[in-house]
Amino acid sequence: MRYGAKRAGSGAMALVLFGCGLGAATEAFAACSSQSVGTPVNGTLRGGREMPRASAHHVVQPFAVRHELRWATCRLVDGLLAVAREVTRDRRLPLVIGNLSQKGGGEMKHSASHESGRDVDIAFQVADERGRARFPVYHRFDSKLESRSHGPRYRFDVARNWQIVAALLRAPHFEIERIVIAPYLRAALLDHAQTHGEDAAMMALARTKVVPPWPGVKLHDNHFHVRIACDPSTEPRCREVPLTRAIASNARGAGGAG
Repeated sequence: MRYGAKRAGSGAMALVLFGCGLGAATEAFAACSSQSVGTPVNGTLRGGREMPRASAHHVVQPFAVRHELRWATCRLVDGLLAVAREVTRDRRLPLVIGNLSQKGGGEMKHSASHESGRDVDIAFQVADERGRARFPVYHRFDSKLESRSHGPRYRFDVARNWQIVAALLRAPHFEIERIVIAPYLRAALLDHAQTHGEDAAMMALARTKVVPPWPGVKLHDNHFHVRIACDPSTEPRCREVPLTRAIASNARGAGGAG
């Protein structure tokens, strides 16, 4: 389903779950006229929306602020803000958002993708050895789920990171094309969801949409790389890259996720 179909069906319930009024959300979406053009590796962004630097629920990574990489389609920005509200309800620490696109999209010096306003990096949630949430800077996690960049006392917070994945997959604002993450972190997330009674539909969706990096792509051991799907009803020139084609392109050095 695309964004329009989600709103027509379960959108009202999802908007309630995300803690934002249906009227306010509809007004924001109606005012949005952005378009993702082309592909994330060869595209542009028209009429994009700038992600606010910070709120009570999120903060944009300083690197993205410094390099002005805070632009995306309106539905991605609106959706991320809703996800941030959802996943930070029970804690003080914000969702840390990294690179989006530059204004107008196009080729970026710091990434092989992120060109058409449909990509975003999100830092992993982090816990200490006692399970207490710690500020989610870009830790690199190993197969033991320990931070190899900041020390083993910091761990990949499986439960809270699953909350982010589930919130992204439920969001009524967009459909997820894929979420790229290191294979052993993906396995930990899916195991957690399964053992904690996640429903079959969500498990099937997660297994399809949450993917390990393919050859030629970075490991993604320190952040989620999230890409939303095109909305053909409003973005007629948006183009998706099937995963099989992305793998073939990477074999030729054309990139695909970063």
